[in-house]
Amino acid sequence: MDEFAPGGRPGPTPRPRSTATTRAVPAARAVPDLEIIPLTRGGHGRRGLRGREAGGGLTRSQSLRRRIGHALAGAGYVETPRFPFVCDAAWDAFGLAPDDPRRATLTLTNPISPREPSLRTTLLPGLLAALGLNLALGNHHPALFEQGVVFAPRTGADPILSPLADHRPTASRLDAPNATVPAQPSHLAIALTGESSWARAVDTARTAAHVMGAGLITRPTEYAPWRPGRCLELLVGEAVLGHAGELHTATVQALGLPPGTSVMEIDLTALEHLTDHRSA
Repeated sequence: MDEFAPGGRPGPTPRPRSTATTRAVPAARAVPDLEIIPLTRGGHGRRGLRGREAGGGLTRSQSLRRRIGHALAGAGYVETPRFPFVCDAAWDAFGLAPDDPRRATLTLTNPISPREPSLRTTLLPGLLAALGLNLALGNHHPALFEQGVVFAPRTGADPILSPLADHRPTASRLDAPNATVPAQPSHLAIALTGESSWARAVDTARTAAHVMGAGLITRPTEYAPWRPGRCLELLVGEAVLGHAGELHTATVQALGLPPGTSVMEIDLTALEHLTDHRSA
């Protein structure tokens, strides 16, 4: 009876106590020596190797573009990255002259949209297409921006030669394709609608320039696709870096956008070079 708990049911079987002889202790394994990489922490504002900011992992260009994005997002803009292709019909909607440099595009095979075979020379066609899509979806007062590269084909470049298969190409033949690679400056563009949107577009350009450490000045000009009398050149010193203002009435009608649609585009790469030169 002593083996059963009160109530007639057997109690739990007691577990045996562990002893030094019941479980073998595994032998110690040899651990190879590990290389310890020390962590370093750089101060803010200092530049590291290859132009990267100490402790941040970003180049100065990347850091500036991130700050611009944060500033525009805080002002109510939404970033809308676009594919870098454009249809040549956009230049007609913009009212560009036949000899306008923006028409001199680099064409290639676009597997996504064969109707857009040209690499963009301005961010505005894709950004305005995104603006129209937002309006169609019920966003009546969109404010969009994009930071991206544009492609400026090199004039007078020789055509790319096909590589030879029977022997190694010469150094000059290998360098030939590099000579045809277009310049790819980074631009910032914004598009928005609403009352006094053209003034807001100019203020946004000033905000971007302030982030880059430059003072922006403006002066009236005429430049497609902007409306005469509502177009301003954006300058740092005597260098024209972009334009801002209200779109031309004909362009607005051709693209199906509301009257008063305004845009701004500025060359961030040129702006950064100017600020680098001044701070050197």
